[in-house]
Amino acid sequence: MENKLTVTINKTELPIKEHSGQRVVTLKEIDAVHERPEGTARKRFNDNRKHFIEDVDYFVRNPDEAFKEFGIVAPNGLTLFTESGYLMLVKSFTDDLAWIVQRQLVNTYFQSSPEQREAAAVQTPNDEARARLETSTRRADAMLLNAKNRATSILQKLYDRAGIKPEYQAMALSDFYSEDGIHLPRMAFQNMKQTYDKGAIAEKLGIYSKASGGKAPHAQAIGAIISTLDISEDERERLPYCNNGHDGVDYQYAESVVEKVRAWIEEHGRPSTITVNGKNYAVIYKKE
Repeated sequence: MENKLTVTINKTELPIKEHSGQRVVTLKEIDAVHERPEGTARKRFNDNRKHFIEDVDYFVRNPDEAFKEFGIVAPNGLTLFTESGYLMLVKSFTDDLAWIVQRQLVNTYFQSSPEQREAAAVQTPNDEARARLETSTRRADAMLLNAKNRATSILQKLYDRAGIKPEYQAMALSDFYSEDGIHLPRMAFQNMKQTYDKGAIAEKLGIYSKASGGKAPHAQAIGAIISTLDISEDERERLPYCNNGHDGVDYQYAESVVEKVRAWIEEHGRPSTITVNGKNYAVIYKKE
């Protein structure tokens, strides 16, 4: 049954689980400690499964085994990841939290007692298995980079059609590659003017949606106000965006537009309901 000993990682208690002399973690636990939406780790695994070696990087237990050995109800079976499997799975997690969590897991969770390490050493993959693992990892990296390059080619064509300036295309692609630890030179971006999307303007000016209880910046209200203003082409840029799983191309605005919106709000007495073209937007103001 489930081991009652736990290790705390990023404020999440992980019950210590061992299989074949090695400590293991589940997909659900990986999502939890990395503060990722449930299903993120599973998707990464499913997308790259052919690069993982069963009984080296992960183990599969059927529903009966999952409950008997770990007290986990898993109708479709349970996938358990060793240290190597975990590190392969999260290699694309490059945010600051990911580095902290990876270090904690390796140093405090996967680190076991001397006796357990000795037992695990007996089952450590042999040289041939290690070579297969290294080759598989290199192949996975190359395939990912090739896929990124193909996607970049498609994105550039779409950006060209949308009229996005080359320097903004470069900035977007730099962010695209940075997810995999590839950082493009940013010298070309240094002289680019600061721009804001409608949500950022709302947040900057402290204009939030009343319907959300004042938790969400009211981008729609900002868009309505902007539609009434005299905005020159020099004050806006068409830029790619990715937000909450949605992506596309939309306008972002210069600092001067932020000031115009601020002036509109003040001229209209900071209304609790912004009305434009017959549409009403209930807002809450917070201090900037």
